[in-house]
Amino acid sequence: MSLLNLIRRKSEPVGFATATPATFATQERERGRTVASVATVAVAKSPQGQTATMTAREEMAIRAWLALIEETDPVTIAEVIDQCRRDADAREYFTWRAAKV
Repeated sequence: MSLLNLIRRKSEPVGFATATPATFATQERERGRTVASVATVAVAKSPQGQTATMTAREEMAIRAWLALIEETDPVTIAEVIDQCRRDADAREYFTWRAAKV
C-alpha cells in the first residue's frame, strides 16, 4: 500500500458509537393499561473531532521518517503533515512509525 493510500485510508470516517437507552411510557385506556417503549439515541462524537497541537518535535520526527523511506513528493509530505495536524490518531500513528526506525 502506498503512503498516499495509507493517508487516505486513515482519513476515512471511523464508526460511531451509538447508545440506545430506552424508557417506558404507560397510557391509561378504557380497557386497561398499555406500555409503549420510547427510545432515544445518543451518538458519540468522532475521535477525529478531538484535536491536539502537533509539536515541533513530532513534525520533525515525521519529516525525518518520510525522508528515511525516501518519500520526496512535496504534495504527499504536505498531506501527511496536514493530516497529522488535524487528526490526533494519524499523528499518533506516524510518530509511532517514526519511533520504530
